[in-house]
Amino acid sequence: MQPDAEPIIFAAKHDYRGFAERELEFRRQSNLPPWTRMARIVIRHKDHLKCYEVAQHLATELSALGRSFPRIRQYGPMPCPISRIAGFHRQAIELIAPDARQMQQLLTAARNARLLKSDSRMAIDVDPVALL
Repeated sequence: MQPDAEPIIFAAKHDYRGFAERELEFRRQSNLPPWTRMARIVIRHKDHLKCYEVAQHLATELSALGRSFPRIRQYGPMPCPISRIAGFHRQAIELIAPDARQMQQLLTAARNARLLKSDSRMAIDVDPVALL
């Protein structure tokens, strides 16, 4: 859809090195992985409104916990790029921390507060490979 986009130009030239250097620099400037650490929490529910409400509640509680970790950024809740799979609506919350220690401390605090659990309704992916 965007033939002039840098990644397409790099791919057309088979220039992996150029693409990787440009992408890594963009990620460094934007404070994105691999320069930081990311955790992605996906909430799933059959009911669209309930999915959003659960995700909103979790985001509010994480935000309150996050006051102890002012360098951790929180995004969401937001619909996942693929917002419905197998009849389940999906909402995501993304956390970006400057280092693994701070991320682990926040996630541990959230687990201890019984906010996080990996089950059929919630998935927690630390350093996700894809955001779909």
